[in-house]
Amino acid sequence: MRLALIAIIILALLSGCVVQEGPKRQLCGDGTPYGSCSFSKPLFCGAGDSLVENATSCGCPEGYRAMGSACEKPKLCSDGTVEGECSDARPLFCMDGILVGNATLCGCQDNYHAEGNKCAENKKCADGTYAGKCSPARPLYCLNGTFVENASVCGCPDDYITKGESCEKIVRCTDGTVSGNCTADKPLYCLNGTFVSKSSVCGCPEEHVEQGDGCLSIYEIGAKEGVFDYVLNGEKKTMTIPVYYGLDSYQANISRYYYCSPECPSDLELEMKYIDEPKQRDKLLDLVDSISKRAAASDDRARIAVSLVQNIPYDTGKLDVLNATGRYPYEVLYDDLGICGEKSHLLAFLLRELGYGTALLKYGAENHMAVGIKCADDYAYRGTGYCFVETTVPSMITFSEGNYSIAGKLVSVPEVLKVSDGAEFNAAEEYKDAKEWERINAIADESAGRRIPMDLYNEWQGLVQKYGIQVSNG
Repeated sequence: MRLALIAIIILALLSGCVVQEGPKRQLCGDGTPYGSCSFSKPLFCGAGDSLVENATSCGCPEGYRAMGSACEKPKLCSDGTVEGECSDARPLFCMDGILVGNATLCGCQDNYHAEGNKCAENKKCADGTYAGKCSPARPLYCLNGTFVENASVCGCPDDYITKGESCEKIVRCTDGTVSGNCTADKPLYCLNGTFVSKSSVCGCPEEHVEQGDGCLSIYEIGAKEGVFDYVLNGEKKTMTIPVYYGLDSYQANISRYYYCSPECPSDLELEMKYIDEPKQRDKLLDLVDSISKRAAASDDRARIAVSLVQNIPYDTGKLDVLNATGRYPYEVLYDDLGICGEKSHLLAFLLRELGYGTALLKYGAENHMAVGIKCADDYAYRGTGYCFVETTVPSMITFSEGNYSIAGKLVSVPEVLKVSDGAEFNAAEEYKDAKEWERINAIADESAGRRIPMDLYNEWQGLVQKYGIQVSNG
């Protein structure tokens, strides 16, 4: 065992591993390690293992303060305020153990102000606001117990603006626009709370042009009077409404072509393209409104619409043109001219907007179009549920035996293109008159020279007058 221990020591020496005992750590007299603060502030364990005062690094005990490296117990005033500091009871200041007033250094309590080294209570204004404070009633400011306006300090209430030191109510128009500004609804301008038209400042909406200080729709350029005749219960009357070149020109330039992509539009879709052209809607509704004002009874309104369209002259220049339904309903009004399809589109729109069930009756074989108005089956045309309405010439509703210059009488079964659901027209009176008209004309057709017997002439003449039927003198 002894030999083994000697061998281990020799190996350790040879390998350079020598275990040596280090120097002991230095301590000061109270056990504080060298370079550390003692528990007894402000002592510090420094060179030579001695304790020295170092208040800067080690601080002071509670109730003492640093004075250089040493700590000393400060003087206190009666309320515990440290010498050289302001008391919580402003403006008192602790000096040489005595509390003295020093408002300049220590300031004053709320609602007091400095007067020299003392504090004086602020005066109050009538609403209890202290002097030097803003009243809740902005912009009032309490100055020595008197209110003055001070908007730069106190600001203004909501919806007011500063004007000097005063507040001025913001004037607005009914839509909230501040006076002196344009509204969102061009060209309206808010002037002292009142709307005025001012396109020179606010501009115009799309599809409008300036006219004076107002705006004019491009569809209302070139206004003129449209005069339209109609007959109601044997009395011939006239309706005058404005019509506009701008809208007519716009519709005249709409392409009449359609595309199949991949399927072609149906016959109904093609016809509805004319009836539902959006730019014309408001102006055609103006016509509906004019019609509605001229009769209290709904069926009389329908009669006015039918007669008005029938009395628009037929465009004979298109007689030889196949499928010439090029005009839109508004163009028919503006031009005061139309053929069967064009006038049928106009009448279908009017009857639909007057609340009636409406259809277009399209005759392919005869290249003709008429209108159907919903009625009782007793009066309906060929079981369609609609009464026949011719649009090219004045005639009574339900009369379908007209003789057309090119096609003759209508013999084919029409395609019924439903435009709208709606009310039913009471066609009893028209149906009775139509049958009597057919009977009298059948008698005349069988006579030499197509003469109407004298005993029927007055009745025939009465029907002519009642419906404004156009007859030749020959």
